[in-house]
Amino acid sequence: MVTTVTHDTGHASSAAIPMSDPASRLWCPVCDATYGAEQTFCSRDGAALRRLADTGDLVGQVIGDKYRVLKRLGEGGMGQVFLAQHVMINRRSALKVMHPDLRHDPQAVSRFTREATNASSIEHPNVAAIYDYGVTRDGLVFLNMEYLDGRSLATVLAE
Repeated sequence: MVTTVTHDTGHASSAAIPMSDPASRLWCPVCDATYGAEQTFCSRDGAALRRLADTGDLVGQVIGDKYRVLKRLGEGGMGQVFLAQHVMINRRSALKVMHPDLRHDPQAVSRFTREATNASSIEHPNVAAIYDYGVTRDGLVFLNMEYLDGRSLATVLAE
């Protein structure tokens, strides 16, 4: 898949970005444009480009300056879920991280945000508590929630 950089002027740039290659994706934190690895600064506003976060291997990394990723738990259509531990208070939690390619889709981000908002308003023993929601400096959208160790719903339904 190839994406062409488009600015709010409506004109597409000539730089095509192979979206399947995370190492080649750079992002402007000012205007949110994406570029290939050959670029260093945003051609629109001159900001230094940052490498897009890749959820492929977050184990060992600290997300949002708070959550150390311990292991991958699963994956869904919107992202991946990891077991994480808060770096200061050592509380374990589930960290749901949105696929980086979806952060440019306003509907997907809105759905992810709505999930965080709606789930955080529910207080029930059978619903995981929502602790935190955020976007990292490199554009990773995440939801931090209660981690419950046990059998998955898929396992229970299969039995």
